[in-house]
Amino acid sequence: MADPDENDLSPEEILRRAKEAFNKGCRLFEVGHLPEAIEAFMRSLELNRQVEDTERQQAACLFNTGLALRRVGRYEEALDTYQQALDFFRALPDTKYQQADCLGDTGAVLGEMGRYEEALTAFQQTLDTYRTLPDTQKDQANCLGDTGLALRRVGRYEDALTAFQQALDTYRT
Repeated sequence: MADPDENDLSPEEILRRAKEAFNKGCRLFEVGHLPEAIEAFMRSLELNRQVEDTERQQAACLFNTGLALRRVGRYEEALDTYQQALDFFRALPDTKYQQADCLGDTGAVLGEMGRYEEALTAFQQTLDTYRTLPDTQKDQANCLGDTGLALRRVGRYEDALTAFQQALDTYRT
């Protein structure tokens, strides 16, 4: 809930409070206080929305909210939140890595929900994005491993084996 006096605050003060709420959310997330972390990230998002040119901060709030929602098993909400974050990141320069992270986490959530074909699509988009970025071999290998797991779940064992082998080869680089 917004502070009744927030309308009187300067943009700088709003941003200071938004950053404070975001940092609090990160600390709460790290120690496993996930519902409180979600509240803090959402508070930061609410504050950032009051100030122009905070799309990057809003995207970070949404992404971190998605991480916490996933951990507490609120998968549909996590998917929606990741999509919102992805939409922001796609409109911002120099955010390909964050886009790939959103896509990869979307794939993971879809897999946890048993929606493996959709997860495979998300993992392919993730891999395609990581492959455009330098120094992402470990991320690519992790994505290939996740792809292999999803392929195994849908009974595509040969394809899964290929994905696991590619992951292993990529880890070795």
